[in-house]
Amino acid sequence: NSSEFVGYAAQAILGQQISFLIGVKNVAQMPDFPSETTMPELLKPWFITFTGETGETIEAECLPHRNKNHIILEFLHHQAAPATVWEDELLRREIISQLIKPDALSELADVSARIIRDVTGFDRVMIYKFAEDKHGEVIAESTNRPDSFLGLHYPASDIPDPARRHFTLNVMRSIPDINGAHIPILGPSGEVADADSDMPLDLTFSKLRAVAPVHVEYLNNMGVGGSLSISLITNGELWGLVACHHYSPRLVSSSRLRFAELLGGTVSALLQSIENTSQLKKNIEAEKTAFFIEQQVRSGVQLLDFVTQQADALMELVDGKGMY
Repeated sequence: NSSEFVGYAAQAILGQQISFLIGVKNVAQMPDFPSETTMPELLKPWFITFTGETGETIEAECLPHRNKNHIILEFLHHQAAPATVWEDELLRREIISQLIKPDALSELADVSARIIRDVTGFDRVMIYKFAEDKHGEVIAESTNRPDSFLGLHYPASDIPDPARRHFTLNVMRSIPDINGAHIPILGPSGEVADADSDMPLDLTFSKLRAVAPVHVEYLNNMGVGGSLSISLITNGELWGLVACHHYSPRLVSSSRLRFAELLGGTVSALLQSIENTSQLKKNIEAEKTAFFIEQQVRSGVQLLDFVTQQADALMELVDGKGMY
């Protein structure tokens, strides 16, 4: 469907130099890419203007990245320019002032869900935390809907390991229309360059890749028309997700997606700080408890009596629900 975005049918572009499509001047201004594939750190839209096949001027919004030996240019429907500087600045101030206040995980999750919904306009934004056994729980929610998913638990099988690896590599996934048409990618000789072809195109870091049929069915069963997910990564591992649901198609501009991605990274860093602080406090408390036990036993207190007396404190220390 390239003609819809860049004014040329796919057959007219295949085999041509990139300058044939976007012009020599734009090629010279293409973003610098590393020689090897790296994880994109932040969404960076590239706004360019060039001449179409019939001489018309095309204003394009492009998301470029490198993967292996390919440079991939993804084109979006061009929208109005990103938010003005003063609006961006107001949002930044709100984000900073709101996020730096919380010192507890639950507070940070609540504030994050609300701000992300304000920025993106989704009907529902949830903060989803993974447990060590990979099961998940909705720990925060901001919604304009009468129903609530807050506190619900989901099995690990809802998000299989391949999907988790993808969420770790590609921290943001926008699906404007769950039931939108899937457009094939054509290779140099016009063949479809899918996973079954001789030269498949790796779309790991693509923002416009198609949706797996099972995921389409899953979201349709929930009545969702558009979605956005932002990975929350702490200490190099997938801690959880920001799951945004809209009950009709929802196209978010690249400037707002950039804000959402920036928010996700900020929240991830704050989560890591809170969890590291919490773990440090637990370690200190554990050392104090161990020293206290040793003192009591040395003074002649029976260990069984001590454990019975301190059962509540010991269970709290290890997040236990019972002792035997």
